[in-house]
Amino acid sequence: MDLEKIIRTISPEWAYKRAKADTRVQRIYDAGTLGHHQHKDPLSPNFSADAVLDHARSNLRNWARYLDENHDLAVGILDSLTDAVVGSGLVWEPMVKTGGRQGALHKPTNDRLRQLWNRYWEYPEVSREHTGHQIERLICRSWLRDGEVFVHHLEGRVSGLQHWSAVPYSLELLEADLLPWDLIDDRVQTGNKIIHGVEKGAWQEPLAYWFFREHPGNSPLLSGITASFQDLTRVRAQDISHIKFVRRLGQTRGVTVLHAVIQRLDDLKDLEEAERIAAKVAASLTAAITKSVDADLGAEDIDSVMADRSFYMKPGMVADSLLPGEDVSVIKSERPNPDLIEFRADQLRAVASGTGASYSTISKRYDGSYSSQRQELVENQPQFERIRSYFCELFAKPIWDRFVRLAVTSGQLPTPALLDFESLSAVNVRQSGGIPWIDPQKEVQADLAAIQGRLTSRREIIRKRGGDPDLIDAEIELDPPMQPETENDAPPRADESDEAA
Repeated sequence: MDLEKIIRTISPEWAYKRAKADTRVQRIYDAGTLGHHQHKDPLSPNFSADAVLDHARSNLRNWARYLDENHDLAVGILDSLTDAVVGSGLVWEPMVKTGGRQGALHKPTNDRLRQLWNRYWEYPEVSREHTGHQIERLICRSWLRDGEVFVHHLEGRVSGLQHWSAVPYSLELLEADLLPWDLIDDRVQTGNKIIHGVEKGAWQEPLAYWFFREHPGNSPLLSGITASFQDLTRVRAQDISHIKFVRRLGQTRGVTVLHAVIQRLDDLKDLEEAERIAAKVAASLTAAITKSVDADLGAEDIDSVMADRSFYMKPGMVADSLLPGEDVSVIKSERPNPDLIEFRADQLRAVASGTGASYSTISKRYDGSYSSQRQELVENQPQFERIRSYFCELFAKPIWDRFVRLAVTSGQLPTPALLDFESLSAVNVRQSGGIPWIDPQKEVQADLAAIQGRLTSRREIIRKRGGDPDLIDAEIELDPPMQPETENDAPPRADESDEAA
């Protein structure tokens, strides 16, 4: 008799508890059971985000930079993501409104803000080497490649600094190398905990950043030296924008967006280099003279064999200098590898999945139908919007808030009483160039249908296409009126064209 039946007969309650326990065991994750033929045992299962990064240090960043400098695929991925986030440059549109329930955009204030901003954004950083749009792309690329980048906000009077515009505000751009990894202190020097160069409070909030006074890579003598407080300068956290790419909660420093695909990209680089060399060798046609072991060679023939037997091949040539028992055979090559293209495509799909980039963009293959390309665009767009929104929150918004505040305090921006002061720093930051199109006619028809159905506004459609609504309206007013289309101006129908032919 079955044991379970016996238990149910003796004690139904005991049988119920046994069945319930058995069900719990079955619910355990298979991945949680490690065995010889199962999953790899994770090396650091309970390490915090900072502990994991302490093991990696700057190795991931250095590897990502190496690929960016030497691998075309890595360059294409970073270019693709930067184009998706920034485009040719962000468009900053002030959105200051008047007060009251029916607050509308206050055009004089917005126009003045736009004028001040355009002047300021010509050369906003302290070295005057980069324009504002160049800074946007450089910051975005450093953020994605290095995992983090820092912006030091310099306001008002600063010793030795001459601000570019009438608004007393400049930016100092700092690479991740300037914040030391090995500066870890537990309330000894400052009374606060320092993790990887970031001084933190009791609730783990950043209080200050300890930067090198000079880039450690400027001199070979400075690289690799353990950071000490004498070599560093302390900058308050409220004066720093730490733009970092994180994957976990409590992660003090950022990690490159390429972290999951670095090994794959490096392997692809080695594979492609090996295939190129093999194809280059295969392109050099080579022949070999084979000899039969049974050939009866005389003394003169043996001397000929020992001599240089190389010869140049040309069309119509006859190999009449062969000795008895010799033959000429061409060394065959299996290159180029016919399976390489599809294998490489699969690897690039995995890279696109791991980085959020578009496969078509990084592979430069656009051989799909409209539906497939549209599906790829639809799937990638939320990813691009998420990265763009995160970048604008960390980089663009803090700069705009400080700029508006200093424009008001310096007297450059009048503030009439009718303004809604809560909207004084409101701004619409968007990518220039707009959303890419696959079929312009279909996209325009969809926009017109959305406007007619009151699902969006005409001004919002112009913004998404990368334009300035006020500038577009002003240009439309300058255009001559369009003449109504007549029958003579209409394009001929297909049957009329056939009859004319």
